[in-house]
Amino acid sequence: MLKIQSFRKNVNMHILHTKLIFAFLAVIMCTVGLFAGDFVEGKFIAKFKPHISIKNHQEVTSTGNSTLDSLNKNFHCSGFSPLSTQDANSPLYGVYTFKFDKTIPVEKLIAVYMASGLFLYVEPDYINQGNSIEQALTLPNDQYFFRQWALHNDATYTMNGLYTPKEDADIDMPEAWEIEKGDSSVIIAILDSGCKMDHPELAGRIWRNEAEIPGNGIDDDNNGFIDDVNGWDFINNDNDPTDDHGHGTAIAGTIGANYNNEIGFAGVNPNAKIMVIKVLDSLKSGNTELAVRGIEYAIKMKAKILNFSLGGTKFIQTENDIIQHAVNNKIIVVAGTGNNNSEQILYPAAFENVITVGATSPNDNRYISADTKDGSNYGNEIDIVAPGAYIVCLDKSDNNKYTKCGSGTSLSTALVTGVVSLLLSKNPDLTPAQVLEILQKSADDQVGDPSEDTQGWDKYYGWGRLNAHKALQLASSVKKINNRLVKQVIDNQKILMVNGGLFLTNTRNFALNGTMLLNKNGSKTGVAAGVYVKEKLQITNYGNYKLKK
Repeated sequence: MLKIQSFRKNVNMHILHTKLIFAFLAVIMCTVGLFAGDFVEGKFIAKFKPHISIKNHQEVTSTGNSTLDSLNKNFHCSGFSPLSTQDANSPLYGVYTFKFDKTIPVEKLIAVYMASGLFLYVEPDYINQGNSIEQALTLPNDQYFFRQWALHNDATYTMNGLYTPKEDADIDMPEAWEIEKGDSSVIIAILDSGCKMDHPELAGRIWRNEAEIPGNGIDDDNNGFIDDVNGWDFINNDNDPTDDHGHGTAIAGTIGANYNNEIGFAGVNPNAKIMVIKVLDSLKSGNTELAVRGIEYAIKMKAKILNFSLGGTKFIQTENDIIQHAVNNKIIVVAGTGNNNSEQILYPAAFENVITVGATSPNDNRYISADTKDGSNYGNEIDIVAPGAYIVCLDKSDNNKYTKCGSGTSLSTALVTGVVSLLLSKNPDLTPAQVLEILQKSADDQVGDPSEDTQGWDKYYGWGRLNAHKALQLASSVKKINNRLVKQVIDNQKILMVNGGLFLTNTRNFALNGTMLLNKNGSKTGVAAGVYVKEKLQITNYGNYKLKK
């Protein structure tokens, strides 16, 4: 470590000197911009002079240098750290980043710190922009990617004249793939009609139970299922979850079809693993028992996401309990609203702590069938929408057929599941509550029918249309925050339990409507959930409701 040299001048006199220098500079900066271009507020980069070194950069006011300690204290420095590993042979040796409250002008901070005599230079952290804004996106070479308007809509694919598509009415998938293409550690359980296990577009995508020896007739991992190498068929109670309907294969391909392989089309996450759990028969029918057993299996086998492109109209306590158990185990549950064009969202999508997905068309309007007038269900539980009309699908009977299309919230749910799996690939520590918040904040709002898609949350579009690119950008910046979970809401001394979590960043007003938290203006705050509160955050209540901390 380099020798620390103290200044000859008295520290107090030196600080006074820097204040006088700043007073002079401030007059100049009132009329002339000191720095050109955009830069990060509340931050600068500085290089210490060779004879200056720091004993401790973990404590901003106990660094071992009295002048620096005084500056950091006076300007409320929130932290500083080496820019690199501090190799003495590197030009970045002695270079640190300093962070402050964003309300203090960067010009002021730079002037004062530079005048201290501690640094060779002090400069803003300028914001860079890419030089190739006009350059075309890199699109996958999958043969029929041009039909995947939901991933990339350039308004040229009209579905044989059925739609007049709107450019960019999509989830910005090519942009998202520039950030993340998935990870094999992320396991997605698809509870559906099974899957075409030998489809080339799903080669390498099917989850394998490594603890099970195939074909030996023994329950090697003692999980209660014999030879469950690739999942389980709860319809026939065997280890072959082959699809005899086609719905499950369509969902699996939408989520995880192989990418850039010159055939077929591209799945949202071409690297995650798909756990096939068959709970629907050849008529696309199942029951509560099968669904619940399938969920239990997925939890036991460490799935990270549950995809439900199915549903029913009844609240079933058993199903709700197992889903809440899944969420408590940090498993993210995604489900579709249903396709009756009614204000009745199906279960499990209507359960608390489930990401509830509606469907849109290539023109960004809510999906409504031109033939049957069926369409995407809507209501108070909806969180987000995603494309769900004329989505190209894998075929359960023919590995070379890529002309099949499907519509409805089943497929929009699969798109959201795929994006959620990319979020977990990018940031494995994300909780279900954080994932929901990311989807909410990154959604494209007010892009659909203006009579339905109103500002903020609405019962037709939720928080807006899924945007994979924006969501991944947010996921990259989310860090663990030390929050307290408010678990109870009190209504005239009656305690109502609220599960899950919602991150708040400012003072909010709440009312309790059943088990749903609402803003004072009546709009939904998010999935029915508990409230995460930062230590210094004040929650203001109204009516007869208050939050118990």
